[in-house]
Amino acid sequence: MKIRRILLFHRKSFFQLYIKERGDVDMARAIERGDPAAVALEESHRVNAQALSDLQAQLSARGVKVTTRTRRPLRWKGDYDLVISLGGDGTLMEVAWRLKSRPPLVGINSDPRKSVGALCAGTVAELPGILDRLEAGELKPRSLNRIRVRLNGQEVIGPCLNDVLFAHLCPAGLSRFEMAILPKEKVWEASLGEDSPFQLYRCSGIWVSSGAGSTAAIRSAGGEVMPTNSRELQF
Repeated sequence: MKIRRILLFHRKSFFQLYIKERGDVDMARAIERGDPAAVALEESHRVNAQALSDLQAQLSARGVKVTTRTRRPLRWKGDYDLVISLGGDGTLMEVAWRLKSRPPLVGINSDPRKSVGALCAGTVAELPGILDRLEAGELKPRSLNRIRVRLNGQEVIGPCLNDVLFAHLCPAGLSRFEMAILPKEKVWEASLGEDSPFQLYRCSGIWVSSGAGSTAAIRSAGGEVMPTNSRELQF
């Protein structure tokens, strides 16, 4: 695998958004008086900014052409050999949502002290080794199962790398729905009559997770950890 052009996505910190760009007076005053939560935001910004600078320097030293974009809005043009998301799992999943297939996506954890980065390949310091292994063919991209949601045949959500929650708009509201697990070609043939395969549910909602999303919220709700590359879903 030859890596000559890289598309790099990174997240803007809360400090960048609220202090530098929006000039939030209350946040600035909180930092001035040493509020622990506000000071932590400033420190997080410093760490992430340093990670971005270090990563760009590493790629420049390799002679790679890099196009840098922020996580929002996720827009780009052109062909790339590799996409890198710099941040945590949230950044990676949002970028993955925009990528339909190629090019391969590598997640780099910008602040491993505070971010789990379960789906990230490594840290900024480990990036050169990751790129070397990719180019040598020792590390190969792998496909992960994602979720698409269609309403009356129209896709409304997807492709999602982690999970989807169907629930009442009000968290305390009761969800009522009928559900059946059917082959795609049988969906429009199913009826809602006496012999219907659908079952009625009254509950808080339904959570559907891919293998990549099984270590997050659905696990806290009682789900099982699945292999990341599993082709199955759990709910």
